[in-house]
Amino acid sequence: MVNGGNMSPPAGATYVGVGVTTLDSDQGRWDQLARTLREPSAASRHMSVFDLKGQCYALLTDGTALHVDRDPRARLGVDGIRCTKTLDPERISYYNPHATLIEQCDDATREVWRQLGALHHTLTNHLLAGRPA
Repeated sequence: MVNGGNMSPPAGATYVGVGVTTLDSDQGRWDQLARTLREPSAASRHMSVFDLKGQCYALLTDGTALHVDRDPRARLGVDGIRCTKTLDPERISYYNPHATLIEQCDDATREVWRQLGALHHTLTNHLLAGRPA
């Protein structure tokens, strides 16, 4: 993991991609939602951070795009993981509705992917320095 400062990876480390997590979600922006934790909900109970959704976006060097949408209220069996490639090695060839994940989103999310792609491109050029991804 590279977190600013010295951009050289430690000996033996391999760059596999870039990711970002956020507590912004379709419920609202994190700074707005954090204020609601202090107020009782309609059910007259205080919410905790575990009641809020969270998201993760990742771009990997093999071209995989991954979006994880953590929803504490999701139905059992709904994991919120969407990926441009199969996550099941037993099912290599099947229809993947998320194959074009980066294109099938709203403008704000498309901008997240664009910015993440720009960072990924910069890090790939620096950290792989002519080596294959």
